[in-house]
Amino acid sequence: MLFRSASRGGIVGGSAAYESSLLPLAKQMSISEPHKNELRGIFDGIVAKLGGSPVITSLARVMSFDDLLAINCVADALAMSCSSFVAWGSLTADGNTIAGRNLDWFQGSGGRVQELVLVQAADPAKPSLGWVSITWPGLIGCYTGMNSEGVTVSVHDAPGGKASQGDGSVPRTFALRDAIEAAHASSVIDDIKGI
Repeated sequence: MLFRSASRGGIVGGSAAYESSLLPLAKQMSISEPHKNELRGIFDGIVAKLGGSPVITSLARVMSFDDLLAINCVADALAMSCSSFVAWGSLTADGNTIAGRNLDWFQGSGGRVQELVLVQAADPAKPSLGWVSITWPGLIGCYTGMNSEGVTVSVHDAPGGKASQGDGSVPRTFALRDAIEAAHASSVIDDIKGI
């Protein structure tokens, strides 16, 4: 694990671990051109809005496109210990399916990062479905989401291997985004297997 929550809420490894581990890992990940283009649009928007790249105080340098890419790969570098539940049938008052999600995150000395709801409308020019997700500013992957047909996906951490540098892994939140955009309720298993 590159970073982990410290007992007092800080991040073990800090900027040195970020620069030496997460940035190189992100550069080795396999990112599709549409995802790269979306991130380039976000980065260009930040630069245009601020009149230049912001300085990352903790790194004592200007933010680069690689930094935006790296924060989109953070779920592959650290465990967030998320949990969720689903209940249906006789386990709910009305028999309908309900789901709940705890999207855990640590709080560093910089304060709390604001979550946001990301809504992606279906694109009539593509076969993708519309979807909604809970995320953070600058992150375009899917951490917890539901598409227009009611298919739900979530990132969960469990003991296992971590992504190794150079293996061309797809960031898992990008894989979940691709899955939520393609998974029809009537063929969900096959659609997700296809991704």
